[in-house]
Amino acid sequence: MNPNSGDKWELTGTESIAWEANGTITDVKIELFVDGVYDRVITGSTTNDGRFTWIIPRDLVNAILCQIKISDVSFPEIYDFSGYFVIVPPGTPAIPGFDVFIMISLISMISLVMISVKKKQISN
Repeated sequence: MNPNSGDKWELTGTESIAWEANGTITDVKIELFVDGVYDRVITGSTTNDGRFTWIIPRDLVNAILCQIKISDVSFPEIYDFSGYFVIVPPGTPAIPGFDVFIMISLISMISLVMISVKKKQISN
């Protein structure tokens, strides 16, 4: 699936969201998640041909830990997520060690979720 983990997409740039289009799914919904939280619908329905062109909106300034979710329009419980990527202003240079920053952020987020689940289990 595209984007791949560690990709850097630029604001107002045109990017190709890609996925493996197989099976009997005819249409898919494409959504954006930022920091593990739903952000917006990119398209409510598009043909399951494995590719969608997206012009990244200006309001996604420096969005990190982004993911694309592709789901079956008819059966939304069938879905897949892309790897984590970032959205940056045009012309932003590569930051040495940025992959380490993404990894630390991801581990922190997973740890918080695990702590929350554990607290919920203890209180029950």
